Amino acid sequence: MLWDTTPCHGATSIAEKLTSLPLPKVLHHIQGFDAMPSNDEGGVLVLVKGVLLRGEAEPAMKFVQSFQLLPDGDGYFIFNDIFRIH
Repeated sequence: MLWDTTPCHGATSIAEKLTSLPLPKVLHHIQGFDAMPSNDEGGVLVLVKGVLLRGEAEPAMKFVQSFQLLPDGDGYFIFNDIFRIH
């Protein structure tokens, strides 16, 4: 995971980073997404755009997220993930 130019690797590191952020309750409102095949092995590249809603008085924050899913047995795993607030 890359959080505002800071890389976090592995499930433990990612979970620690996300739980350490001083964020109040945040709602994600998806405004649109696109997906397309990313390789010959069944990968999928996904791009999501939307807003984060932090409370009634605070303005919404726009975000963009892109991630690549790769097949893993009967499901998929996230191979890369970039999340950007702007």
